[in-house]
Amino acid sequence: MPNCSNDDHIEIVNEPPSKLRVVFLRLYALFTYEEVYHEKKIMVLGLLVLTISPIGINETSADESTFVSELRLGSAKNTSPATGVVKVASNNAYTYSSYSGGARVKKLPIQTEWLVHEEAYDSTGQRWYRVSNNEWIKWTDITIVYLETITSGVIKVNHPTPIATWTSYFDHRTVVGYIPSNTKWKYDKVATFNGMAWFRIAHNNVTGISQWVPMIYVNVEY
Repeated sequence: MPNCSNDDHIEIVNEPPSKLRVVFLRLYALFTYEEVYHEKKIMVLGLLVLTISPIGINETSADESTFVSELRLGSAKNTSPATGVVKVASNNAYTYSSYSGGARVKKLPIQTEWLVHEEAYDSTGQRWYRVSNNEWIKWTDITIVYLETITSGVIKVNHPTPIATWTSYFDHRTVVGYIPSNTKWKYDKVATFNGMAWFRIAHNNVTGISQWVPMIYVNVEY
């Protein structure tokens, strides 16, 4: 039941778990199948809660900024490297030469999808995405298909039992290991997929395996 190994870039923040906890976690791993099944049920429930909750994301609405925007992930600096795809959701969506109020460049057809290369915040807190060389589109004019941003901070597990870490935030993912309740972990990437925020807490350069945890099981410390 691996956690972050020595080959991982992101290390645990707090003290390592006690020997008793390690024994408990190893016993816990014997029930991997049941836990994975349990996690999936919780994940579905969590997505339903986010869908009906007034503070959740609705990816068909321009108000989807409520969930991730309040976290202001990556907002400590004006721009952050990002990769992903956004879909134009407005009949009046234009690209601009700058995220700080540049001139209009062109109008983008509604429902078209565009690759994202960078994320930025202007002086008012408005979020922008660069979809071409020197062409930026407003957050309010798009919905996210998926997005991965390089940023950093610390999360704390808020679930009463150990939670699974996953190889990916996409649908086809598998469990890598488990991390204990009330532990803190550094993250180096944040992803958004199907209205859910995910945090990457580890990446192994040898195996290429990353470890991701969903927002519903953690609190953002900073």
